Amino acid sequence: MRTRRNKGETARIAAALRTRSDAEVARLLRRTHQLREPRRLRRAKKTVEWWSEKEIKLLGRRRDGEVASLLGRRIDAVRAKREKLRIPVFDPSVRPWTRAELRLLGKTTDEQVAGSLGRTRYAVQLKRYSLGIPPFWEHRRAWTARDEALLGEFPDAEVAKRLGRSLSSVHSQRLKKTSVRYVAAQNPWPAEHVKLLGETSDEEVARRTGRGVEAVRAKRTKLRIPNFIRAGSDWTREEERLLGIQPDRELARLLGRSVVSLRAHRCVLRIPAFGLKSRKWTRREDRLLGTASDREIAGRLNRSVRSVVKRRLRLKIPNPHSQVRRWTREEMALLGTGPDDQVARRIGRSASAVLGRRVRMGIRVCRER
Repeated sequence: MRTRRNKGETARIAAALRTRSDAEVARLLRRTHQLREPRRLRRAKKTVEWWSEKEIKLLGRRRDGEVASLLGRRIDAVRAKREKLRIPVFDPSVRPWTRAELRLLGKTTDEQVAGSLGRTRYAVQLKRYSLGIPPFWEHRRAWTARDEALLGEFPDAEVAKRLGRSLSSVHSQRLKKTSVRYVAAQNPWPAEHVKLLGETSDEEVARRTGRGVEAVRAKRTKLRIPNFIRAGSDWTREEERLLGIQPDRELARLLGRSVVSLRAHRCVLRIPAFGLKSRKWTRREDRLLGTASDREIAGRLNRSVRSVVKRRLRLKIPNPHSQVRRWTREEMALLGTGPDDQVARRIGRSASAVLGRRVRMGIRVCRER
């Protein structure tokens, strides 16, 4: 009897609690602290779709798209389930490698192996790389002890001519098998060629010696030889006096120089460019900084806003007339009393600013009824 009475009382209490709000229930249960910090809503979990044994048997026997259409599932779900069970993908063009096929790797070129096996060259190359098998060279000859005995005894060009090999192969084999790093009595830069460095331009030295300009420049830099200075490249006092008086482009045409060299020399001498509208700040102008907004001060002084801001920051003058409006207590009291767009129109702010301020203060959104 007591059990039935307890069940009846529990049912009546549960029915009464359903008619009350959360605030009243919390007050009755003395759990009002939960109202101050509302619990975060958890995302509802997706419905778990269980896989039957018949559906699992289809994985890997057909393409993932066909299995998905047969089972009424998504392709990514089918692919994820197959990869979780470690079932290989179904592809008629992919077949396992046999031992007879693996023996052919590296015996001939990858193109020939791919043609004989009915596979792609990329598949053959990838499989050979994974097994660490070196590639096959059609015209490759193995080095004998007799061939290696010539390495370092004669110049690489002569050894390559005797053996009928390329100069690069002889050079790499010499570095690999011997300790010879240069050929005796051979100087790639004769003394007469070295004397030319710095006497004329690098282009002229390259033309005379039959070398590349980069090789000449690298050799001159390695020997710390200064670059050749062309006649007339030095700046005279008369030319330097003209800097800043005319535009750089016109003056470069007048002096027969490039605009880049003229501008660089002017910057080195710290000469301002021609037509640059810059004037010094006076004490009267400095006193105006911070008395109004930067845009208003720029209009009064006929300066740009950027120059006003840079000057104010350099003098460490605060800007009390910033365009950023601070939130008042009256404005913050209106947050959550209505939709964000209506509150934004009432206080003269944007809806995004109202939304960001409300979320930052933890105020719940007010929904229209």
